[in-house]
This record gives sequence, structure tokens and C-alpha cells, in this order.
Amino acid sequence: ALNSSMFYYEMGLIFELLLFLFGLTYKNKMDIITQVKEREQLKLDNERKEFEKQMAIMAARQEERDRISADMHDDLGSGVTAIRLMSEIVKSKMKNEQFPEIDKISNSANELLGKMNSIIWTMKSSNDSVESLAAYLRAYATEYFDGTNVDCTIDVQQIIEHELSGEKRRNIFLSFKETLNNILKHAQATKVHITINANERLLTITIHDNGVGIDMKNLRRFGNGLSNIRKRIQSIDGEFNIVNNGGTLVSFELKL
Repeated sequence: ALNSSMFYYEMGLIFELLLFLFGLTYKNKMDIITQVKEREQLKLDNERKEFEKQMAIMAARQEERDRISADMHDDLGSGVTAIRLMSEIVKSKMKNEQFPEIDKISNSANELLGKMNSIIWTMKSSNDSVESLAAYLRAYATEYFDGTNVDCTIDVQQIIEHELSGEKRRNIFLSFKETLNNILKHAQATKVHITINANERLLTITIHDNGVGIDMKNLRRFGNGLSNIRKRIQSIDGEFNIVNNGGTLVSFELKL
């Protein structure tokens, strides 16, 4: 009977020890799980705070861009417009007298106003989209060739909406503008066909004229224009190509 009691006593101790060890192991395991969850939560909180910080910085930058563009429009824009109008009034009062200096003032004011409007368009955050770029390029090309002997057609084939930063829009527009300038100055073209296409991953702009083509061995006649275009497009990780194809075919490609 004594041996039997000792046996049950020892078994009880062993069982209690096993329960204690199991409980200790379980507690340690739960502590580890809790620590892992706390670390993951801390990481998520830090990532969320960093994201919110970056969003706040972006919002502040956009607000500053919009403020500057509004100030330029209200202050500089009205001033340049006033100069242009005053020069036109002076010209009308001079009647038959010729004052080329006044014409220069008026033309310079018009040119400055156009450049300023393009800067304002670039800076406004509400224009940070492919759709806005396509609309602006269409309007610019139509106005640029108006009154010339060049017939310009523009085909916006497909526009899948994408966000496009002011920097990218600016470099694309200035490259586009320089290309049209080269056509009018050098190509002797009578027709220009422009296509703009933006799918899920790529923005493509092509400008094809029916002019005399381009001598790839004598690009110096274009000054720094072509070199600047290439640098601008490459600076936004895009591709610039120019080939002879029944005239000159220029293309810009940018991954979206």
C-alpha cells in the first residue's frame, strides 16, 4: 500500500511538472507571438506615419505650386497683358507713322505672355495628368500652325488616364515645341500629322511632316535644338527617335 501511495505521489509530481513545463512553454510561445505582433504593428505604424509625412510634403508642394502659378497669373500676367494692350493703343494713335520699336514691344509681350502661360500650366497640380498634356499639345499645335502654309492634323488615338508630374509635362512640352519650331524653320513641309497615344504602360507622341527630311550627317544646322530635345526626354527616362520617312518622323516615348 505504501509503495502504491508513493507511486501515485510520484506520478502526481511528474504530471504537475509536465503541466508546469507545458504552461511555461505555452507562455513563452505566446510572449514571442505577442512580441512579433507588437514589432509588426510598430513597423506598420512607422510606415503609416512615413506615408502620411510624405503625403503631407507632397500636398504642401502642390499647394505652393498652385499659389505661385496663381500669383504669376494675377500679377505678372496682368502686367504683361497691360504692356501689350498699351503698345497696341499707341500704334493705333500713331496712324500711318511707323515705329518698329512699338511692334517689337508688342511682339515681345505676346511671346512673354505665351511662355508665362506655359509655365503656369506646368506648375498647376490640377494639370498633372496625361489627359491634360494631350489637350494642351493639341491646342498648342493648332494655334502654332494657324496662319502658316502648314496643314496640321492631330490624332489623339487613346488616352488611358495616368498621373504625370509637372516636370515630365514640362520636358515633353518643350521638346514638342522645339520639334514644331524645327519643322517651320527647316523642313519646308506643307503637312504635319501628330499622334498622341497613352495605353496602360506607355505614352507615345509622334510628329510626322512631309518636308525635305533631315540630313543625319549635318545636324549642326539645327543648333542645340535636337540635342536639347534628346536630353530633356532622357532626363525623364523617356526615348527620343528621329528618322527620315517621307519627310521627318520624330517620336517621344515615356513609360507610365
